[in-house]
Amino acid sequence: MPDANALVDELLGWLDKGDLTKAAERQRLGRELGELEEVLRKGRADLDRLDHIAEAAPLLRDAPRADVRREAKRLSDTVSALRGAQSPDALRAFRQHRWKDVGDAGRALEHHLVVAWRHRCDATFVDHEALAKVLIGFEVTRLLGKQMAATASKGLALRSRFPDPSIRAELEILVSEVSEQHEKLEQAGLTEGVKQLLLAVVRGNATLADLSNEALDWLRKADALRSFRISLRNPQ
Repeated sequence: MPDANALVDELLGWLDKGDLTKAAERQRLGRELGELEEVLRKGRADLDRLDHIAEAAPLLRDAPRADVRREAKRLSDTVSALRGAQSPDALRAFRQHRWKDVGDAGRALEHHLVVAWRHRCDATFVDHEALAKVLIGFEVTRLLGKQMAATASKGLALRSRFPDPSIRAELEILVSEVSEQHEKLEQAGLTEGVKQLLLAVVRGNATLADLSNEALDWLRKADALRSFRISLRNPQ
């Protein structure tokens, strides 16, 4: 058996040189790294969310800049805190207090992206769909109106699919279709003034002030004058 006095002397020597403290510190560091690895494993969904956000980053141009900057800074600060965590205590503090910022910032950025994406879809397809409904009612534009309605329906369906990576390619195709359909409208004599009148009718806020000579001329040629009724608002 080892000599008890020799063991005590060796232990005292470790304490004097700090070797025992260093060994315990290394053990603690190893434990904290293991705990952090487990946190990262369980937080995979948060990391995946950040990957999706990175893929869709161009959409953040449509989100509130101050909100985006705030959340981006929170992520940056969290990364800096992890890089600066060189001790077990610092790693524990990061794991217990700072990791939550990754999930919170990711969810906030995702929310801003979803809102920006929906606004982009609405801006492209809501009026297109409304205009299509009017045009379907006229014989001369019925076929084009149905094509526009189909395009708008597909476009508005994209609102709920973000952040599916495939939808950006689909959006580009549908935006191209919208552009082509508006060219056909121009060829059919539907200038911007005519389109704005028809949209105002759909929204229920059209007035005689919206009825320009070009709009009246187009409606006459399309034999659509009798499709509209003039009424007087209640006097104030």
